Amino acid sequence: MNIRTVFFLCSSLTATAAQAVTPEQQWGDWYGYINAMEFEISTDNTTGERLTLTCSDEHMTLSYSVPAKDYRASATGISINGTSYATGETAFIALKNTNDQQQIEITMKDKPLPGTFKTAGLREALNDLSWQDCITH
Repeated sequence: MNIRTVFFLCSSLTATAAQAVTPEQQWGDWYGYINAMEFEISTDNTTGERLTLTCSDEHMTLSYSVPAKDYRASATGISINGTSYATGETAFIALKNTNDQQQIEITMKDKPLPGTFKTAGLREALNDLSWQDCITH
């Protein structure tokens, strides 16, 4: 290879890598990444607990974590203002239709985990997305 070919390849790889790195997005109390490669958004409550919504491998998962204690658990469902949903399409649609004033509780085996989370910004984050968008990541 000549020097021009090497230079072209290096600059092409650098440009591609730079495009792949996107800054974290923010929607109200929610933050994370929704792009072609990744679908993961989170929110933190006032007691240091975190709720994370991830779409990948044809599934939506919700996880509860306490980063300061290095604790993480997968949720089997959620409750939005007292209405319960199993994780899946119905829960995704319910999350997408929240307003900024609602509260989310995480459930594991039909029992609520401690802490509630605000929905402020969640509707904005999910506004242009469908269930199909979620499960095709």
